[in-house]
Amino acid sequence: ISAHLAEIPFENLDVYGADCPNIILDISQVYEKIIERRRGGFCFEVNFLFGWLLRRLGFDARYAIARVWRGSQADMDDCLEASDIRSAQNDNWDGNNAPTHMVIIVHLDSQIYLCDVGFGDAPKAPLLIPQPAVFGDISTDITIPDDHTYR
Repeated sequence: ISAHLAEIPFENLDVYGADCPNIILDISQVYEKIIERRRGGFCFEVNFLFGWLLRRLGFDARYAIARVWRGSQADMDDCLEASDIRSAQNDNWDGNNAPTHMVIIVHLDSQIYLCDVGFGDAPKAPLLIPQPAVFGDISTDITIPDDHTYR
């Protein structure tokens, strides 16, 4: 992860530019943009590329949708309760609580790790997810040591 972060920057210029409606997660397009043209990418692009690389190397890597949260745990709990996060059909998302981030979940040697190369100050190594953890449920909480919380 640290080598990837050192060579491929997070940048979201296309998200705010004229190309935003045309952002497509196609490996040939993402590879061409980031590797061949030496551009960075936003979380979906760089994590998509890194997940593709991990799978090519034989890892069991899966994509997951996440949210970035910089507030307190109490604020997060209030926000989740108010937004009824537990409803997969929720149409009331706003910019403060919408799951707008992509991460990678890696299963390795009976352990589960969270990898994220798509954030400006991302962890430089995979984060071990404490067990037991349940995936596939939108209400799953995953707390990582060192106060990194992923939902």
